Amino acid sequence: MLTEMSKPLVSIVIPAWNAQNTIGETLASVTAQTYSNLEIVIVDDGSTDGTAAVASAFCKYEPRARLYRKSNGGVASARNLGIEMSHGEWIAPVDADDLWHPTKIEKQVEAALGAATVPGLVYCWFHYIDEEGNVICSGSRFQYDGPALQRMAYLKPVQNGSSILISRAAAKDAGGYDESLRNAGNEGCEDVMIELQVARRYDVACVPEHLVGYRLRPDSMSADSARMRRSWDMVHQGLFQQGVVEGQVFRWNESVSSMELAEKGFFAKEYGAASRMLGRAFAQDPVRSVLFLMYRALRLAVRLLRGRQADAPRIPFSAAGTLDYIHWDPDELFFLKRLLMDKLEAYRLDRLAARERRVRETASGEASPGAEKPSSKVVDPPVSRREPGQCELI
Repeated sequence: MLTEMSKPLVSIVIPAWNAQNTIGETLASVTAQTYSNLEIVIVDDGSTDGTAAVASAFCKYEPRARLYRKSNGGVASARNLGIEMSHGEWIAPVDADDLWHPTKIEKQVEAALGAATVPGLVYCWFHYIDEEGNVICSGSRFQYDGPALQRMAYLKPVQNGSSILISRAAAKDAGGYDESLRNAGNEGCEDVMIELQVARRYDVACVPEHLVGYRLRPDSMSADSARMRRSWDMVHQGLFQQGVVEGQVFRWNESVSSMELAEKGFFAKEYGAASRMLGRAFAQDPVRSVLFLMYRALRLAVRLLRGRQADAPRIPFSAAGTLDYIHWDPDELFFLKRLLMDKLEAYRLDRLAARERRVRETASGEASPGAEKPSSKVVDPPVSRREPGQCELI
């Protein structure tokens, strides 16, 4: 248990662009944190609405908060400015439309300081929320601890910019958030880039609880599939070409992301682009692609036979707490995914974890056959009442 004297300063960095409708909720969730040793750095990235006014009013009654304003330069430049103007030993970024559970920072700091080796990054699980702040479904539940670069490159465990706690030293060693993605017109995967760069040099840790509400909006950056595809390629191809990401892991990752885009394309009736992505997925990882399509096809057949069911009732993020938001329906053949795809992914992740542990032991000269293995636990992902492919772990 941390005492007041032992609590390191955590700098909360909030980049904001035209977020007047949501930043108030975000700030409220930040000030509700049970962890007390905080500073709050808000960066208005050239907003043209009332974002700055909302943030300025907040700073007047919250002594821990400061507001900085700059011309629009993108989320990476806003986060980098926030980090530069902050003083904490740990950095906690949060987007101006996302929400935190009150215990988020406290649990992440405890995980960081309680680890055998202090990690460079601590992440937690998250809920997807809609524009009204209601939980839609729960996000991925991969739990990686220790050296985890290749596992993170294969199946991303974080999936948003508001779930990490990163040490200042690790952020500095990673070069901060990469602003070149926006300069190349490929903005979107800045979070993935810094997470992988940190994992190159440091251990990671996970708090296996849903402590973040990640808001889905039609106009969000992640909704632009073409740009996200380019951004994803730029990040992973760059690391592969540098020899950072293993070739096999790169191919698996290519297949996962291509299948995700293929599914989105089919539902958007962009059949040409979807077919190309599907072919790309099969070319890179035919085994997983076959299992995935088997699951989706059988699930769709069951839905057609039974008719479309009503959406599950929504509950506010504040009421959902840290529990998984799962509607268990065996008729949707969720067991097929658990028995086939999850088994395959768990097998691969265990192999990658063992390989990363051996590399670390060889590099440190401290091989210990009886040492505990880093966790690569894969917990059953949730079933959503949304259309297939939306809000589900791919």
